[in-house]
Amino acid sequence: MNLHSMTGFGTAKTDRLTVEVRSVNHRNLDVRLRLPEGWSALEAGLTKIVRQHAKRGSVSLTVSDAQQQVSSVDVSLLEGRASQWLEAAEHLGRSDVAPMTWLLAGAVAGSAPPPDSQAILSVVEQALDAWNAERQREGHALGAQVLQLVDQMSKRLDQIQSDEAAANQRYHERLAERLSDLLKGHELDELRVAQEVAVMAERRDVAEERVRLVAHLKAIAEAMTDSESVGRRVGFLAQELLREVNTIGSKAQDLAIAEQVIALKVLIEQLREQVLNLE
Repeated sequence: MNLHSMTGFGTAKTDRLTVEVRSVNHRNLDVRLRLPEGWSALEAGLTKIVRQHAKRGSVSLTVSDAQQQVSSVDVSLLEGRASQWLEAAEHLGRSDVAPMTWLLAGAVAGSAPPPDSQAILSVVEQALDAWNAERQREGHALGAQVLQLVDQMSKRLDQIQSDEAAANQRYHERLAERLSDLLKGHELDELRVAQEVAVMAERRDVAEERVRLVAHLKAIAEAMTDSESVGRRVGFLAQELLREVNTIGSKAQDLAIAEQVIALKVLIEQLREQVLNLE
């Protein structure tokens, strides 16, 4: 199974750069970048790279530059700014003290320029690889859980088929008993009873729904071997599963089958919860 979860985390570092990639589930692909000041020219390229690694999910890529986090003061520039203030104050005949914010505005060294773009791309790719590896591990676990749910649902469908035959037999017995009570000793028309049972069995027949459910479960199992929009496809199939199970519940007027229908609905809900995180 080459499946990916939409949730994951990956990081990579150099002496200067730290890159973190985080993602959570989202209906579509939403890429958000947090870059150091002055790196806006790299946004389009980095966004394109992230989109090459993901199909769905809300993905945040954060790049930190250690050199931009450290500011320094040029003492000679600071002294020059102070002299300018004193000269201006003397010329105006004032004795105001120079504000520290004004002094530092022209004395703090400028931010370091971004490193070479190839160096940036290299560490970003490393972080994305780590992020993808975690997503793939979780995706594999999700896929295994989905297959377990498919197997459990298949067994429930087999039980419904068995319960359906038993339900028809119970209906036959109840109908014969009621007719016998009504006739009070008169001869019971077995052919008439059989016809009534056949009509009721046809109304309650859920074979068509079971066939469609089996086909949907097979499609889900096959989807687990694919890597293209698995989450969307299985999510749609889960809706179809619920539709068919509801139909069985409305048709089958039998306690044993009703219990299986409830169990199937629980399993389908678990399936829907699992695929919410599948890409």
